Amino acid sequence: MSEQSAHLFAEFNPPSYEEWVEATVKSLKGRPLSTLTSRTVEGIEIRPFYTQADIADLPHLNSQPGQPPYLRGSNAHSQPWLIAQPLPYATPQQFNDALLEDLRRGQTAVHLDPNATKIKNLADLSIALNGVDFAAAPIFIARGQASLPLVPLLANHLQKTEQPLSSLQGGLFHDPLAALARHGGAVDDDLYAESAKLMGWAVENAPNFTTIGVDTAVYHNGGANAVQQLAFALATAVQHIRSLQKQGLDIGQIASQLRFVFAIGGDFFMEIAKLRAARLLWAQVVQAFGGDATAQKMQIHGETAVANKSRLDPHVNMLRTTTETLAAAVG
Repeated sequence: MSEQSAHLFAEFNPPSYEEWVEATVKSLKGRPLSTLTSRTVEGIEIRPFYTQADIADLPHLNSQPGQPPYLRGSNAHSQPWLIAQPLPYATPQQFNDALLEDLRRGQTAVHLDPNATKIKNLADLSIALNGVDFAAAPIFIARGQASLPLVPLLANHLQKTEQPLSSLQGGLFHDPLAALARHGGAVDDDLYAESAKLMGWAVENAPNFTTIGVDTAVYHNGGANAVQQLAFALATAVQHIRSLQKQGLDIGQIASQLRFVFAIGGDFFMEIAKLRAARLLWAQVVQAFGGDATAQKMQIHGETAVANKSRLDPHVNMLRTTTETLAAAVG
């Protein structure tokens, strides 16, 4: 309420909690108030109404953007989110035609899926990314083992187009543990050897390009709720840290090179809370590993969920996608 509008409410007495309960029970015509209470799949109770007292004990209410634990974001200043629409075109030329058109119409980042667009060599990559200024448009490379060989090709493409390596932004979504969750297999230290080499290269040459993902989409699309996704995300990140530390990297280097990939579902407020809780929890994890305030910043990529979409009803899919996109932006 602003000072200008305060006088409009001066003649009304604010109702007490008891008065709200009384009015609500009266409207229920004999049914108990508890009939309006429900529980989410995460086990969180949703009440019919809340008051200031319900949030009085929350320790992070005064958390500011750009300040640890980064509940409201890692930057103090307003920063627009990136739009990285996937472009599932088979050939590099088709991909480039669609990409340049979308960048002209408002897309702000490149999303390249090597499983959809066949990139066999530097010539293919140069065709796919022809005309892209990497200082203005970060590039994100979709999950999968095929993404790793694209990094040296990217470096060569930058050199070929006379763009400095330091201008490379974005990152890989490849998460070796999520790949195992999808396809099966066992975890061993060799799994991280190639990622460690890429990470060391990026820290030295392209610090704004992340080289390993923490991908929760496989769990979300497999039925995991928001709490379970957070648990999988943190467990995966801790495994990444421990394995990469064995490869000689420190917590600051590792944390700066991790990008969390969250699938965003249709429960609007739960998804907002999920992303904010993720930042809070990640800051605590990094702090426990000895990371400083900079290392505690979380890099997040959000993508609309697959599990709740229908092949038969694209218009409903559009509504759900809009809700999910806004939840990701607000979160």
